[in-house]
Parts: sequence; C-alpha cells; structure tokens
Amino acid sequence: MSLIESTLFCLKSTTYGGRSLFATIFIPANSLVHASESPCAHVIYKDYRKTVCAWCFAYSTTGALIFAASDSGANSKHKSGTGNGERFCTIICKDLWIAEGMKYNGVRGKVSNAVEAAVRRMHRERHKSISSSELSPGLDPEVASTITQEILDTAWIAAANQEDGPIAQLNDMELEIMRFVSSGLVQLLLLRNQLAAAVPDALELPVIQANPLKQSALNLQENELPHIQQRPYILDSHIRIHSFLRSAIALGRRDSDDMFGGEPTAESKAGGWVRGILGRDAGNAFGIRQDSSSAASVGGSDLEDDEMMGWGLWVDASYFNHSCKPNIKKVRVGRTLQFYTTAAIQPGEELCISYVDLDSVKDADTSSADQTNKGGEAKIGETRRQLLMSGWFFACECPRCQSDQTMDP
Repeated sequence: MSLIESTLFCLKSTTYGGRSLFATIFIPANSLVHASESPCAHVIYKDYRKTVCAWCFAYSTTGALIFAASDSGANSKHKSGTGNGERFCTIICKDLWIAEGMKYNGVRGKVSNAVEAAVRRMHRERHKSISSSELSPGLDPEVASTITQEILDTAWIAAANQEDGPIAQLNDMELEIMRFVSSGLVQLLLLRNQLAAAVPDALELPVIQANPLKQSALNLQENELPHIQQRPYILDSHIRIHSFLRSAIALGRRDSDDMFGGEPTAESKAGGWVRGILGRDAGNAFGIRQDSSSAASVGGSDLEDDEMMGWGLWVDASYFNHSCKPNIKKVRVGRTLQFYTTAAIQPGEELCISYVDLDSVKDADTSSADQTNKGGEAKIGETRRQLLMSGWFFACECPRCQSDQTMDP
C-alpha cells in the first residue's frame, strides 16, 4: 500500500529531494488535490490556549473561549484529558475532543494527566532538578561540523539507560516541545492499538505489512543529524525532554519500551518514539496559524502571513516538496490541511508548495537591494536558500533558484 493514495498523483523517490508527489493526469487550476485530515502531533502555545480551540484550532478574537474541557465533569466521566486549559469554540468541538479521548482506554487522558502532574512536580523540585550534564556529555558548539550519527547514538544510549532521579528541568520552550511530543506519543499508541484490534495475530505478519507506524510520523524524513550539527545545544534539550517524559509517564512495559527505548535494535534506535518524533519535528512541521477558512483564499495570502499559534505534524502533507515557484497552495480548514493547485498542472509535473513566505523574504531584502534589477533578484534568492538550509536542511535547486544563481550581482 502506498503511503499516500490519490487518483491525481503518485509518490516517487527523487535524486534531489527524497520522496515527492507527481501528477499522473492533467489537473486544472484551483483544484483540491489532497486533504491531510489531522495532525499526528501538535501543540498550541501556552499564550493561546484560552483563545484557540483545542479541536479545530479556530482563533477567538474576542477573548477566552467559553467551552472548557472541565465543564460538567468531562474529565472524570470520560477520561478524555486533563482539562488543564483546553478550550473549545463550540460544544461540537468539545464532544469530538471527548470522543477521541475515550480511545484505547482513555490513554490521552492518562498521558496528559501524568504530564501535567510532572510539570507541577518539576516546579516544586526546581532546586533538585537534573542538569543537562548529568544526562548527556553535551556537545561543544566549536565542533559542530564533526558531529556524527555515531556520536548522537552514543549520547542517546547513555540517556536512555540513565537511572531515574529528580525530574529534569525544562524551560518554557522545552515545555512546549514536550507537550508536542506527548501528543505524538498518544497518536502512536492509538495507531498501534488500532492494528492490534484489527489484526489479532499482527505480530505474526511481516513487519512491512503489519506495522501501522509505517504510516505515522516515524515514516517522515529524519533530520536529527543536520539539525544538531547546526544547533548543537538541541541534543541536550532533546535529552532533557526525553528524561522528563520518562519520569512523567508510567504505562505498561511494552508502552514504555516503545516510547523511551533503551538499547538500540534492528527496529528502533535508543530513545524510542520520543527521539523519533523529536528527530522529525524540524523540517517536517507546519505552523498552526489563523484559519484561512476556505478555498476562496487560494488566490490570496498564504497561511504563513498570520501569527503562529502553535505547530503540528501532518504526515502526508510533508510529502509535498518545496519550490520557490510553487504550483500548490495550502489552506487550513479546522484540523485539516487542504492543498489546491494555483495553476494547471500537466501529467508528470511535480506538485510543490513553498516552505517559506516568499513575499516576506522579498520585503526583508528591499532595503539592501534594488528589487527591479538582476542583482536584487539574486540577493532575494540567496536569502531564500539560506532560510531553507537553516530550517529545512537542503540547498534549493528549483528552477527559480537555478535561474537566480546565473544572474550577475
């Protein structure tokens, strides 16, 4: 089975950008080509949790949303979550959230309650918290270029086998990332349980056939090594998050082994699912921004124009490659990312979105280069390529960038 199914396009491996989507038939302009229905991991920033719906991500411009998760005893009756700040724009969104929370014996609520209890414990034990040097050897920023996968694996083996101690201290951004990872853990547990329910003897099937995680965030391109080579401090941060979650979440032995790992195996690395999610966040995530609401906005400004309220991973959405002259535009409608053509697409043509806000890049360079001449266009192109290398770890060679690089400054 393909990782993404469509009668309009197919997924192919490329020599320049991993896997990508290519049209199999003619597709007219302004056509909906794909809808990625919900994120497999996400977080809404703390400052927005009272004004952004926890289900559909609608943003309230008039203050806190009136429907709260804790209303009418929803937590105790449904084991659906912690009620630690989730708000909803309608009772329908709240009911959908509660229904999802009942899956797999209320595992989302168990994980969420454990995480919030651990956050409170972290604040109480601040003076006893584990430092990063106790969890990993750390990486000298001066030797970032020499960081190898072997070095990372060794650090994670040590961290995964660290004896339990005082809970790790996380800063504000690490707390956001930790909540993002915990939401991803819940989705992975639900996927695994879904397979077990559908195929009781799934463990007897070949891995490629039996493992639903092949369809999950763990199947996205891993960017752990280039990310840490660019930002060596990230390793310590990720290991603190792993330590925190391992201290916080106590489920069954199998769940713990999957989530946190130990010694590496043929199927998994030390650090388990936590490391897997962290290694795929950078370069694959999409910002959660103010709802663009409908296909009518396809010809207007992209989602990147609005302030980011959080971020998420939509697995199949990540198969759209980047181009600085995209032919696909993304529109968020509730939890769903929809993708529309901005021009007619011929069979065999690659379907590409833009990972960066092209208008903002142009505006940022206005003061330093004349946008009407070739030197200005080349300068803008260089800024785009720097952003893409820094945030997505690749050197863009799309037709527009190739054209820019042939211009004389």
